[in-house]
Amino acid sequence: MRSTIRIGKRAVDGLQTDRGRTILWDSELRGFGVVAMPSGRKSYIVNYRRPNGAYRRLTLGQHGPLTPDEARRLAKQRLAEIADGRDPLGEIEAEQRRSDTTFCAVAEDFIAKHVRKARSAKETERVIRTYLIPAFGDLQIGAIRRGDIARHLDAIETRQFKSPGGRLLGGPVMADNVLAAVRKLFNWYATRDDDFASPIVKGMARTKPLQRARDRVLSDDEIRALWVGLHSDDGEVDSRAATAVWAGLVWLLLLTGQRREEVAQMRFSEIDKRGTWTIPAERCKGGQANVIPLSRAALTLIQAQESFGRSDLVFTTNGTTPFSGFSKCKKRLDAAMQAHLPQRSKTEHSSLPEWRLHDLRRTARTLMVRAGVRPDIAERVLGHVISGVARVYDRYSYTEEKRDALERLGFLITKILAAPDGMGQATSDGGAPRYLPS
Repeated sequence: MRSTIRIGKRAVDGLQTDRGRTILWDSELRGFGVVAMPSGRKSYIVNYRRPNGAYRRLTLGQHGPLTPDEARRLAKQRLAEIADGRDPLGEIEAEQRRSDTTFCAVAEDFIAKHVRKARSAKETERVIRTYLIPAFGDLQIGAIRRGDIARHLDAIETRQFKSPGGRLLGGPVMADNVLAAVRKLFNWYATRDDDFASPIVKGMARTKPLQRARDRVLSDDEIRALWVGLHSDDGEVDSRAATAVWAGLVWLLLLTGQRREEVAQMRFSEIDKRGTWTIPAERCKGGQANVIPLSRAALTLIQAQESFGRSDLVFTTNGTTPFSGFSKCKKRLDAAMQAHLPQRSKTEHSSLPEWRLHDLRRTARTLMVRAGVRPDIAERVLGHVISGVARVYDRYSYTEEKRDALERLGFLITKILAAPDGMGQATSDGGAPRYLPS
């Protein structure tokens, strides 16, 4: 239904919406009107034609927040712009398109539609939000050039990149991690935009794969210091429960050789009556479920974890989410380990080289071979994909062989802790020491 009258508050308030959509055109200002919807919503509009004759309708705002007089003044401004050959609605749409194609907007879309489906989602999102969005967020993605990326990687490589919090971050390996993340983002966007071409080319990496590979393995002294450091009482009563969860989680990393998030998200329901732990495929890097026949030492540790009602999580401080306070606990652990390393002399104390939780996986792999485990069995324990013909034709589960490997690993760790100069206490039957303090 359409009608014409001078648009004022009384005329707009009196518009009826029970007969469907109604348009009231202003009798004085051509093209200015108000549309009332069956929902009761009333909006001011301007109708005009572009120079090519195309019909356009621009919404000025909603009645209530916008009065009729304010809407009339705004309509006059828009109609004056149109008289000068401009296309207000086209400009708004172009600005909207520009906002949708900023690096920040594309990155958020990439995170929501692609990154969060990946196993490495948490780290990739962290890299994008920490290193990329602060640098390129407001730029149009198509305006980012190869030189922009190269200069940004230079800053990260030389640790001159300043985080939003003011810290200087980076390093050669991190520069390559950032490069990998932005390459994936650009390639993903290129599949959705006909005109976009990724500026990333070969040769932009700062390191070679062999240089990125870590070889850190904890020594026997460091394993003993790790044991004591995990069970040191720092006197903070409120943190003791979290410390016990942290101690169990870290020690299980060494006893099983699995990845941090795989262990942190362990659930009781994943462990069967025989003590076999099946890590779901969605948590495994190779995309295939990994079966871990837990050793007696590992089962003793898991059984010692405090339960939270009906929570299925093994390592949790609240019963609803997996343990997550890694950074703070790792700093305290490093300090405790440093204090418990044996002295080289009366005046010189051994220093603790930098290490990461992932190094426990390499340490476990090394200890298994030291304990007499075949290398191919140790690889299967770690869940590595076996290459070559064996990957296709060998369908044997190796469950018992892996069980034996992990028992050997647990026994060797017990022997290391019970060494004459060690700090642990082994059980009489060679089983697991008491993993959590009473």
